[in-house]
Amino acid sequence: KFDLRIYVALTSVNPLRLYIYEEGLTRFATCKYSEEGAAGSRKATKFMHLTNFSVNKKNINFVKTNNAEEDGQGSKWSLSALRNALRAQGIDDTAIWKKIEDICIKTVISAEPAMFQAFKQSVPHRDNCFELLGFDILIDSALEPWLIEVNLSCSLGCDSALDQRVKASLVADLLTLTGITPLDKRKQGAEATVFKNPQIGMYYGKVPHPAS
Repeated sequence: KFDLRIYVALTSVNPLRLYIYEEGLTRFATCKYSEEGAAGSRKATKFMHLTNFSVNKKNINFVKTNNAEEDGQGSKWSLSALRNALRAQGIDDTAIWKKIEDICIKTVISAEPAMFQAFKQSVPHRDNCFELLGFDILIDSALEPWLIEVNLSCSLGCDSALDQRVKASLVADLLTLTGITPLDKRKQGAEATVFKNPQIGMYYGKVPHPAS
């Protein structure tokens, strides 16, 4: 059993605007699924049903990829490595990807009314906001994708060189997409950052020196 982590950036709610990242992760369970084994002990079946890294790394069957060149091996692949493997078997990976895109778009659309109300009430400056969603997608034996769940503020932690490659590029593209620029420390040093504590009437913070 395996599932996919698909990354979706939501940059606007009204109008609705989202971007689906074309790279992602493929996560494999470390025990082969079987109907007989599914009725076994909880400890044994969790390695069969769950693909989470935090769970499967504890299994003796877990195979960690030590560098990005090993992509397509072990218990975690990139999405592109999976698509290459599918094409090598004569499977139309583009058709599967279009279905995954359809799932992501329709899922976000279904939540649009609730998101709009929440943003309207809680976020006055909506142009400065974005959300990175992590869609977990299962592909069945008939090559049909199914939505498992959607994760808000999904983890960007890296446990391997493959994680680093995929997620570093994701973050770089996300910051470029949203227009966030690196902090200019020289400019920051020339600006006052002064706060007042209303309880004691004192000011604290960083005040610039007067120009000489």
